[in-house]
Amino acid sequence: MYLQQAFPDWDIDCEYNRWTGPCKRTRHMTSVTNTADTDARTAYPDIIIHHRGTHENLAAIEVQKSTNSFGKHQDIKKIQAYKRDSNFRHAFFVGIGVGDDAGHTNIDMMT
Repeated sequence: MYLQQAFPDWDIDCEYNRWTGPCKRTRHMTSVTNTADTDARTAYPDIIIHHRGTHENLAAIEVQKSTNSFGKHQDIKKIQAYKRDSNFRHAFFVGIGVGDDAGHTNIDMMT
């Protein structure tokens, strides 16, 4: 909702998998995932900024809590592959601190 206000000319989708057709997906994932994945290991980004129904992709964003037991390395690989394979102009990994890390947030931009 907040991103939509910041990007009024774009569509903002969370865990977008193109519900009416093939997913925007990447070829370089190391594990098989699905939309019912309760461990949040899906093969598509948490948030994308794009124009639906086109190949105009502005940004892919992956978000992870600091308490995530998987670590950020696989999510960074995923977001880098999305940027490359789906032609996103920008890709970001956002780490949000919780628990002992509360209040600490880091943002990595993929180039």
